[in-house]
Amino acid sequence: MKEPSHLRNSAAEMYTPAYPAYLLAAFGLFAPLVTYALAISSIRVEAKVLSLSLLAAVYAVICIWAFGRSRQQMADIGSDEADVEADFVTRLDAIDDARNFFGTSLHSPELFQLVSTRINEIVPHSAALLLLAEREKGTFQIIEKIGLRDTDIRSDGIDLADGLAGMSFLSGEVEMEKGIDASAALLAEDIQNKFSGSAAVPLLHEGSAFGVVQFFFEQEFEPPKFVSLLETIASRISPLFLGIMSSERTVATALSDPVTDLPNERAFFMVLENQLAESQRLRGERPLSVIAIDIKHFDRLNSVHGREHGDRILRFVSEGIRSELRRMDFLARSEADEFLLVLPTATDLVAGEIMLRLSKHFMDSEFEVDEHDSIRIGLNMGAATFWQDGETPKQLVSQAIERKLITKSETRDDTEWTKTEYLH
Repeated sequence: MKEPSHLRNSAAEMYTPAYPAYLLAAFGLFAPLVTYALAISSIRVEAKVLSLSLLAAVYAVICIWAFGRSRQQMADIGSDEADVEADFVTRLDAIDDARNFFGTSLHSPELFQLVSTRINEIVPHSAALLLLAEREKGTFQIIEKIGLRDTDIRSDGIDLADGLAGMSFLSGEVEMEKGIDASAALLAEDIQNKFSGSAAVPLLHEGSAFGVVQFFFEQEFEPPKFVSLLETIASRISPLFLGIMSSERTVATALSDPVTDLPNERAFFMVLENQLAESQRLRGERPLSVIAIDIKHFDRLNSVHGREHGDRILRFVSEGIRSELRRMDFLARSEADEFLLVLPTATDLVAGEIMLRLSKHFMDSEFEVDEHDSIRIGLNMGAATFWQDGETPKQLVSQAIERKLITKSETRDDTEWTKTEYLH
């Protein structure tokens, strides 16, 4: 394998025909002196003509040799660049094989780490960002960053038309700049002088961009230097990220509820089994509780106001529950109006406190049916705690549901219908 082209200059800069240039320069100085010496010499005219003819022949030979050497050097340069691009493609193919092997366990951030490492071998960079477009919001989502901290990046969102990334996204082409004038707004002020240039590579599918990879360079940066390689990068990495994103969307769809955007029952049991395994390992040192929830008289609410309002109530309840949970707690929608909660490290007392907190939240909250009517939603809840009430996911959920049903049969109807004009 020849020396990688990133260790050299661009093709024009790499062409430095030192020996032909020096020889032609020397001959250019030597030839006039010889010609002058022959002119003033007393040798015969025939000898002078022969000497000048030899001098011209030598010059012609040197020119032919210099031209041939130059062509060979340019051919070698082209071969070097072709070898580097072929090697890069081979490395990316290996990453694609790895993605197919690992399947859904390899996600966009991990793939970006692998790709960035490979790219750095031929296009050395100091930092990189993976930006995916959220067209509904008109902004980029930062999926992963390398060589940058959270505080180095603007936190208020990046518009799809902003900076070098926006230019690349809109044009569908590699965009580069010497300095970071177009990207300054993206970076914190204290690191803007750290970089000498930037390049944005679009991620394309059927001619339309769905994201951008942006590189930042600390070393002296000449925009034309890596054009060919960056274009190769753009064409090769787009299918990699498109495949990963497609897999992630498929998994997300299979594990989420379309009405509330919460994880579904399948996701709930996956999380519960994982958390339960940890509690079983540590036994008494790591408690765990499960809560089953449903909405009081949901069928009646749904039939009176229609499915559209029923879906709104489900979203209202899911948002209200989430607002009262700890960061580690996991909420999922089971079916119809039923929700399930995993509470890692929660004893039965903690589970009781969380249920009281949820009850109070909905007693103090109003769901606006329309501009005239509002209601307060009531919840039925039951909890179960690991090893006290069961040791398997099925046992814990069954016990929580049974207690919820007991509570449901004992409580009055506290779904209150009120007129907005009286409430306010």
